[in-house]
Amino acid sequence: MNKVIRWILASMVLLLFIMGNTVLAADRLPSKIRIIVPGGPGGGWDTTARETAKVLLAIKTFRSIDIQNIPGAGGGKGIKALINEGKGRNNLILVNSTPILLRYLNKTFPESFRDLTPLAATIADFQAIAVRMDSPFQSLKDLGDAMKKKPGTIAIAGGSSPGSMDHISTAMVLEGRGVSWRDWNYVPAAKGGGDAMTMLLASKHIHGLSTGASEVIGQMEAGKIRVLCITSSKRLSGSLASVPTGIEQGFKATFVNWRGFFGPPGMSKSVRDAYAGVFEEMQKTAEWEEVRAKYGWANNLIPGDKFYSFLEKEETKMKKLLIDMGFMK
Repeated sequence: MNKVIRWILASMVLLLFIMGNTVLAADRLPSKIRIIVPGGPGGGWDTTARETAKVLLAIKTFRSIDIQNIPGAGGGKGIKALINEGKGRNNLILVNSTPILLRYLNKTFPESFRDLTPLAATIADFQAIAVRMDSPFQSLKDLGDAMKKKPGTIAIAGGSSPGSMDHISTAMVLEGRGVSWRDWNYVPAAKGGGDAMTMLLASKHIHGLSTGASEVIGQMEAGKIRVLCITSSKRLSGSLASVPTGIEQGFKATFVNWRGFFGPPGMSKSVRDAYAGVFEEMQKTAEWEEVRAKYGWANNLIPGDKFYSFLEKEETKMKKLLIDMGFMK
């Protein structure tokens, strides 16, 4: 009988050991991962994913990171791919930012952040408002004054649809000095931010551009555009250090475009927290600091449950603004 009891006990210990190891294996981050970019190459999501991947590989956090661009439906196709392919997987994540809130609210796609697993916000990027070098507008105040003096005559191009981020961010900043969104015209480009830049440079009917701060650096350094403001609360470092903020020019409003990463629905809390820990450690490295400074990004780590709460609050703010602008009821 003692032998039988000892055998049963030994079997139970072995079973618990195996079960424990299975759980640990399921919760462990894989050595190879794939990041879905819900837009084409060269945009803000793509740059964030690729630069993050380069640093994580350089510091040997992962052995391999594949980047998969899935553009379409304003980012909706990439989100659907994460949901459809990611069930039960720890090696598939998605990069996204403020548009995931706006495009859900304006019904571009039906999924929200609640249908995913928010892992962590990692950076804060900012918007820029720019004009051609031959523009008579030397400052954001000049541009705002012209809008108020002759409402409806100034056109600002952006790389996204009306009511989305390029439109909303400029509206928020200009209203910080009493310039209504009704005082100017927003003109969406057909093919994103690059197309909007081309419109600014090629058309005399386009007076300004609203786009991501990192996306103006090339043309600014080439001497083709003048950047009137950055939507941050203080000046950025690096290439954009000479560009004033809207705050400096009397526009009492800012706009921050957070960027971060999401897992598929149902990802375990331990895996979610492990990814957040990876991003936290990455931001402590010299390799990451070099990337961050290059693009003018600010570290903005918001992990796990805090990220979820942050998204809820941001969604409420975006909804109010869309209602005020007539894009929602």
